[in-house]
Amino acid sequence: MSQRAPRATTILPGIRRVSQFGVHFLVASVDDIIRSKESTGRAKDEDDVLLLKELKRLQK
Repeated sequence: MSQRAPRATTILPGIRRVSQFGVHFLVASVDDIIRSKESTGRAKDEDDVLLLKELKRLQK
């Protein structure tokens, strides 16, 4: 059984709507998420930023 690639539609710059199996998701880029979390200044978000940056580094 082959899977179809999800269809994506750009809604706003940096935000896409992805449809898979009739379910729609709004998806932002990792860079946009990092930038948003950095701007809040909350301790929990700082931890999230460190994790996201490390995961992004490991993917390269």
